Amino acid sequence: MQSETMERLLKLLTEKTTKQVLIVLFASTQNTKEIQYLLQDCQAFCNYQFIFSPSFKENLADQEWLQYGTEIRGYHEDFQKQLAQFDCVLLPFITRNSLAKLALCIADNFALTVVQQVLLMNKPVYASNHAWQLNHDYAIYRGLNQNPVMTRRFQQYEQNLIDFGMQSGSLLEFKEMVEAHLKGKEYDQKPAARKINRLEKDQTIYTLEDVQKNPKQFDHQSVTLTDLAKEFLQNDKQ
Repeated sequence: MQSETMERLLKLLTEKTTKQVLIVLFASTQNTKEIQYLLQDCQAFCNYQFIFSPSFKENLADQEWLQYGTEIRGYHEDFQKQLAQFDCVLLPFITRNSLAKLALCIADNFALTVVQQVLLMNKPVYASNHAWQLNHDYAIYRGLNQNPVMTRRFQQYEQNLIDFGMQSGSLLEFKEMVEAHLKGKEYDQKPAARKINRLEKDQTIYTLEDVQKNPKQFDHQSVTLTDLAKEFLQNDKQ
């Protein structure tokens, strides 16, 4: 009888000290190993549950993630109660599509709806922006950094989500934020508090050849231009 009581107490203590973590995955594979290393590092005291976006399920393998936890496939009778029990929600890969939809409060699939709900519940939500950012090597190599107007729009979408209560940062910042929450480590500065610096002036220097392609793209933009590019735009407006 005494051993049964001890077992129940031990089970209750384990449940209370184990962090319940919801991980919502959108369709990206950038820095997958780094994210998985982070999950492995915290796995001893975390219970992971996953929700995969439709695009993820269609194009990527979920089995490599399910070695760390279980999948929530959709709504069930106790889903809202289950959602309320999560200590935090992780978004390791926010794609540009999911970023735009969340920022505009569009929830047209199960994964997006759940993220919207946990934000409305004021749950701690941590996101890495490396999968959508347009100023890192992967995007630059693919030539995706040529439209400053769209770049700033996506940056504004991130700011919208920060205003909603999401903590968003680089891959390193994401790691530090998650460790701070799950391990009780200190984190010097919350992205939500500092109002992301990624809305700062674009550091790219645009040449005459750049602005000739689409002059209107550079109207009222805080970008750095060469003298010839400035002269061209001034003449173009006249």
